[in-house]
Amino acid sequence: MSRPLRLLSQNMFIRPPGISNSGNDFKDERLEYLLENYAKEYDVLCFMEMFQFGSNRHSNFIKKCTELGFKYHVASPPKGLFSLGIDAGLLILSKYPILQNEFIQYARGVHSDALSLKGALYAKVQIPGQAENGTAAEQGDAAGGDNNYTLHLFATHTQASYGQIDKAQKSIEVRAKQLATLSKFIISTLEKHQGSEKEPVLLVGDMNVDSRAHVLGDYPYEIDERDGKESSAEYLRMIDILSGKTSETSGSSLKQNRLFVTDVLYKALDYHPVTSGATRYDEENKKVVPLDPQWIKSQDF
Repeated sequence: MSRPLRLLSQNMFIRPPGISNSGNDFKDERLEYLLENYAKEYDVLCFMEMFQFGSNRHSNFIKKCTELGFKYHVASPPKGLFSLGIDAGLLILSKYPILQNEFIQYARGVHSDALSLKGALYAKVQIPGQAENGTAAEQGDAAGGDNNYTLHLFATHTQASYGQIDKAQKSIEVRAKQLATLSKFIISTLEKHQGSEKEPVLLVGDMNVDSRAHVLGDYPYEIDERDGKESSAEYLRMIDILSGKTSETSGSSLKQNRLFVTDVLYKALDYHPVTSGATRYDEENKKVVPLDPQWIKSQDF
């Protein structure tokens, strides 16, 4: 019997020096807080916007994670000035062996996302089961015997949307093409590295897709996040693209080998949680305001 795998997926917002929303993104403080309070509770860490460009935060963070037991890591490749863009900012750290890894770079994005050469990162992770005495196998140990299993882990960060509808629409189409590339990458990678269809496949990341349909009742705002039971059109399109059911993936092997996609978070909660840009309604001023104005720009809510 294997024990549950503890995995964290998070956009860390560790952008290169000189870039911030409100003058101070508290990059060092947030990284230190994560290391001191949360990281050790997990087996695998998956991060977006953990950029290597322009500072030593990335390398220092990996060293500190290694001290916490994360002996294995893979990252999107670094980029230099001649790339006309910075790295994708993807990082996977694991307490268990990473047997294989791959990366694919998407077609260049639009607006400010054109400066980050985004893509998808793959890690084939060997997860130990439980030892015969019922305790979890040691990190990286094969004590679990036949209970060991392989996890095929994909992490990605796709094109973001910015501001007004006319700018957002172009971002949506770029994002759809990136998702189609991701689908093909997952299929081709599994064809090379998946020994059995029973081996689990997990996709995590910042998809930059608003999954909620935002169906309002008698109030000019959603009362709480559990109102998000209905799925947005873009979310449904994303699921279709990842599954290989749309024209974006025509001509690929996905027509014969469709992925069966399950949103495990929605399945567990029965609603789409708010993951960014959470707001509240200011009764006194009769308007919607961000819960954390330090990170949220006015055009994003």
